[in-house]
Amino acid sequence: MFYILKNFVFSFLATVGFSMLLNVPKKSIHLCSLSGAVGWTFYIILRKHGIDNVNSNLYSSIIIALMGEIFARLDKEPVTIFVIPGIFCIVPGYGIYNAMKNLMEKNYEQASRIGFETVFVAGAIATGIIIVSSIFKIYSKYKSKAKI
Repeated sequence: MFYILKNFVFSFLATVGFSMLLNVPKKSIHLCSLSGAVGWTFYIILRKHGIDNVNSNLYSSIIIALMGEIFARLDKEPVTIFVIPGIFCIVPGYGIYNAMKNLMEKNYEQASRIGFETVFVAGAIATGIIIVSSIFKIYSKYKSKAKI
């Protein structure tokens, strides 16, 4: 339990820093950081329960995108203000680093394995965001047609 709480706090603080770097409006930083912290904590919980890296990132990005869509409507800001900083913690930077390191060490088999997994993780993150965004766009069109 302490491990999860520690990860929540540190991912919250990391997202605060990244939000400041991206010039997120001050009134929205706490919501950005909350989405990043919840997404990372969800990722950690899934990994502890044996879910593979790609699926954990997919489900976490769905949570982050869902929170981003909700927060955007509550805070009346663009969705990207909440989603971009929110995914900061789950972006596979370490995978890219390891792939390049193995490539430089001429360990091509390991580099390709890590590189492919990293590409799949990045694709899973993008897919999760696209799924939520598409659902919200379809819902908005349906809602606007229902008013007419």
